[in-house]
Amino acid sequence: MEALPRFGDVSARALALRVNPAVPLPLDASTELDPDLPLFVPRGVWPDLGRWVRRAAETGGFLLLTGDSSVGKSRLLYELGRAELADFDVLVPDLGDGDRVNNTTPSAKLVVWLDELQRFLDGPYLTPGSTPITPAAIRRLLDAPTPVVILAAAWPNYLDELRAKENGLARHPAAYDVLDDRRLHEVPLHTFTTAERAEAVRLAPRDPRLVDAVADKDFNVTELLAGARDLMTRYGRANDEQRAIIHAAADARRLGIQSPLTKELLVAAARGYLSTVHPDDSWFDPALAELTTSNRGASPLLPIPDLERRDIVGYTVADYLLSRLLDHRRSETVPAPTWRAFTDLADDESDVRRLADGAQVRAQYRCAEALFRRLADHWDIDWARYGIATLLLREGRTKELASWAAAGDPEAADVWVAHLLAEGREPEAESVLRQAMRFNADRFWRSLVDLLDEGGRPAEVIDVMRIAAATSDGFHLHGVERRLADQLAAGGDVDGALELLRPHVDDSTSRERLVDILETNLRWDELAALADSGDVIAQHALARSLKERGDEKTLRSRAGSGDTVAAEELARLLLARGAIDEAISALPDSDAYAADRFAHVLIELGHADVAVALLRPYAAEVGIAARTLAGVLREKGEHAQAAAVIRPHVGTTALAELCLDDALAELGDLGELQERSAAGDESAQRKLVSLLVDRELIPQLRELAEENTYAVVALAWDLVRADEVDEALAVLRPYFETSRRCRRTLIELLRTNRRIDELADYAEDSASAAFAVAWLDPERAVRVLTPHARRGDSEASRRLVQVLADRADIAALWAELHAGNTYALQHLVDLIPEGDRLRKFGLNPDGTLAG
Repeated sequence: MEALPRFGDVSARALALRVNPAVPLPLDASTELDPDLPLFVPRGVWPDLGRWVRRAAETGGFLLLTGDSSVGKSRLLYELGRAELADFDVLVPDLGDGDRVNNTTPSAKLVVWLDELQRFLDGPYLTPGSTPITPAAIRRLLDAPTPVVILAAAWPNYLDELRAKENGLARHPAAYDVLDDRRLHEVPLHTFTTAERAEAVRLAPRDPRLVDAVADKDFNVTELLAGARDLMTRYGRANDEQRAIIHAAADARRLGIQSPLTKELLVAAARGYLSTVHPDDSWFDPALAELTTSNRGASPLLPIPDLERRDIVGYTVADYLLSRLLDHRRSETVPAPTWRAFTDLADDESDVRRLADGAQVRAQYRCAEALFRRLADHWDIDWARYGIATLLLREGRTKELASWAAAGDPEAADVWVAHLLAEGREPEAESVLRQAMRFNADRFWRSLVDLLDEGGRPAEVIDVMRIAAATSDGFHLHGVERRLADQLAAGGDVDGALELLRPHVDDSTSRERLVDILETNLRWDELAALADSGDVIAQHALARSLKERGDEKTLRSRAGSGDTVAAEELARLLLARGAIDEAISALPDSDAYAADRFAHVLIELGHADVAVALLRPYAAEVGIAARTLAGVLREKGEHAQAAAVIRPHVGTTALAELCLDDALAELGDLGELQERSAAGDESAQRKLVSLLVDRELIPQLRELAEENTYAVVALAWDLVRADEVDEALAVLRPYFETSRRCRRTLIELLRTNRRIDELADYAEDSASAAFAVAWLDPERAVRVLTPHARRGDSEASRRLVQVLADRADIAALWAELHAGNTYALQHLVDLIPEGDRLRKFGLNPDGTLAG
């Protein structure tokens, strides 16, 4: 393996690891300060992340920090690496160079540095021409004999796309597998909290850059240090042509184009934003050159090179500027020339898919149709054809839709049939379905059968299913034949139903149907033959029927011949008669699971002592028997015995651990609970805290609070009961980012005590805090809820439009709808008089978007 640097070496210093350089130092600043980086302000998550990294230094691990632009993700990773992994080699691949990671075989302790993780994974953000990191490579690195620690960072919206699913399947399977690795430790990072800002103020006298950062009211500390003010100033000074390019680039990202933005696309899209006439494109190159020049401060546009650094493949907007523009332009109308440019020139499948969705939401139906057709033609996507069919129906082009359905397109047929049925045109729908079955019987037979069923036409139902069975592939055949068998049996043709099912007894669902029909129609001989062949489903059905008929003789005979299911049913029959000893003797020998099931019956009937005797022989070897026995012993108050029974099984299942912790808590064994709590047993932590609270051992609770967040919450509520709300809040604040239960408790206390200003400080980082502010102070609701709605939080989106609807703010609701918040649609329908909908807002009388 190549020789690699370590943290702090020239080739692994902060800027080489793509950590954002800070704003320049004043000329008279101390020479002891790092010119590249300001003093590091420890973040609230530092203690927890430090503990995680120290463990990962021994065993390996995958740490992913998520957060928006300029919140300090890369800097935090860098400081963690310097502090805890200084003796590790550092592999820093160029953005998109997945091959370098895939081909790495570590021979020493290694850090793999993957800031901007999305640029390394198979998806829309991968550098064109490069190879993504594979899930197998990640697993191989994490399973290496020497510790490998992967340090990564990414924006949340990028991860949302890479984890997206369609019809239950991952849209980007390889990326999804990487992000689904069980060893991935994902931690959100936000802008500075109140406590972090206070720490920055304390450190500021040692670094003039921090002095400026904490004094600035327009930018957060990390934003200003990363040069956000210079970037926004440069954007503010841009001329008409430069701003047109920036807005075109930002709107491309807003509408879903994530690939590098080519010059061809940018020059065509930017024309929609020009305010003066430009006969040719000679204005574009000078404007682009100015936007990408770095000697005047941070560049608004960044060129993206190919992997070999030979050429520029496209451009993107600087992260911080993009995040601001995505927020500010969320409701801006995209000009028609820009839509045309995006529609014609986007050439990545994922980009085109997102554009098509965005065009539909924004009522750009012609663009949406063109994009859907490109998808259907070039990538043959069913979803795209469904989109086209929906648009044809929405625009009233029903002849075109019907013709497409008649030609055999299944998506068009689905949409057309649904429309016909909604209008009560069942005969026409039936005709379309019969035609569609000629092309795809597997897909349409159910819909046709349902329609015929509702019309009371059983003979035709059977005919359709016979056609479907004759033409179905192996995957669909059993489903057709099972339903046909049900139909035949319901109509009295039991022999016909059984004849259909018998060849498919290897399929468990078909076998269940066969058994059910045999049992329902009293075909005991055939059911017994199937049970004798070892079929468990048949054995259960036969034994149940024998028990219900009271046929003890046959049950005994089957139990004696080795049918364990019959033996259990015989035992239940004897128990119901009160013959407990005989019932236990009837149970199958050495079957712990049968004994456990029977023990539960005994317990329900009040025979706990018998259940204990029954379970004891199995408890040492079989966990399920031990758990049931321990539960009975705890109910009897024999907690020490319960703990002794379950203790040998701890580590095999979480249920055993829960059972032991319950027994120890009931026993009052603080010592062992403390040991288990310190070892990371969460149920033990919870039980220990509950025990300390019950015994009012508050000093011990305070000591425990350093490592147990259950104790933190319990201590906070104890302080609230003592009317010491301020101290309770102080106890909870340090855990806001790292503990969900502490964050929830803190927000609840702030809400109930109407601490609106502090809630507002937390609102950007926490949707729960934003909801609390919105309920307490509707005037702030829009400001605090909007960022969460933009991140895709459905509850925030729903609450936001409710606030706007309460104010009857139609313009803002319309802006929300164009930003993709579909919850706004119904409120617009409710608020806009029917006659004004189409004229003013492009809404049809039924509330749908007009074309």
